[in-house]
Amino acid sequence: MYIISGCPRSGTSLMMDIMRETFGEERIRGHKFPQEQRIKDNMEQKEDESTSLFECKKYMYEKQNPDWEAELVASKDMNPNGFWEGRYSVQGISYNFQDKEELKEMVNEKEKTIYKIVSQGLWRSDPQFIDKIVFMIRHPRAVAKSQEKLKRNLKFKTPDGRDIDFGKDIVIHTPEMFNRVTVMACRFLLANPEIPVHFVNFDDLVSNPVDTLQGVQDFLGEGNFDAAASRIDPKLKRSYPEEIENNLWEDAEYIYNKFNEKEFQDIVDYMSEDVRATNRQNRNWLCTRTGLITVEGHCKSCKSDPNFRQSLKDHANQQNVDWTVEPCLYECGFNADEEPITIEQSIENNFWLT
Repeated sequence: MYIISGCPRSGTSLMMDIMRETFGEERIRGHKFPQEQRIKDNMEQKEDESTSLFECKKYMYEKQNPDWEAELVASKDMNPNGFWEGRYSVQGISYNFQDKEELKEMVNEKEKTIYKIVSQGLWRSDPQFIDKIVFMIRHPRAVAKSQEKLKRNLKFKTPDGRDIDFGKDIVIHTPEMFNRVTVMACRFLLANPEIPVHFVNFDDLVSNPVDTLQGVQDFLGEGNFDAAASRIDPKLKRSYPEEIENNLWEDAEYIYNKFNEKEFQDIVDYMSEDVRATNRQNRNWLCTRTGLITVEGHCKSCKSDPNFRQSLKDHANQQNVDWTVEPCLYECGFNADEEPITIEQSIENNFWLT
């Protein structure tokens, strides 16, 4: 199979549409709108399914997804040419007994079909199913902006039924996803150097589609991409980067620059270090003074905000935790910005007592 990969929102759907235009829909694996297919699977009665069981499942689906119709419309508006995704697009493709006949067909196909598997799915994939990879690259700020637009197009509610306030309830315009999944892709590419890979920059594709797609054609050794190139609209470059503060951008810029240079091992080594902001954001540990699992952001607030610290004290008191004899593990080793103190020093100089 030919695999179209890349970070979500990096142009993988656009490349799948280009492949559909070039090779025909019969060589595309996946659905134009996979959301629609999932809804269909949940809202249509199976042949061997009793009416009572079907009504229960339908009721449960509508209860869990009250805005499914609006979300489907919004997703189609966001990507009107389709996503062209299948069940392996995110989870990755590997052998399983249930799909053994289909997977056997994929391995032995004479005319290569085309499948989208995004970066995190690529990491989970068995290389025996992959002949060549066209990998989309896009600047992390543009990826984050595109993520933000997608989220804003969809309708979300809090568990209590309140419309979500994006400024308060959802963290947007962050490279966290880009950083995480691109490292996963690097690990796959390093582990499988025998698989041919062709990299396509999203901006190059939109600004110079003829030459960029000629490179794809040369790589695949088949297809005529002229018609697809003529259909690419320069307005597709609509997610312009913004200078929005986030401590993860330093990691994102390093990853992006090194990925363009194909320095995958440098990225893996760099992101293996605990001091990286991306790793620190996702790390958690036990706060022995409260008995709660905590993260760096909470610890920073505890150190700087007396009101927040008081709320933690109140919780500890309610749980009968004697926080006066417990250390702050953040200042003992989990704070990468300052020299650690010993556990004994943390107990003796307990800043919660001030």
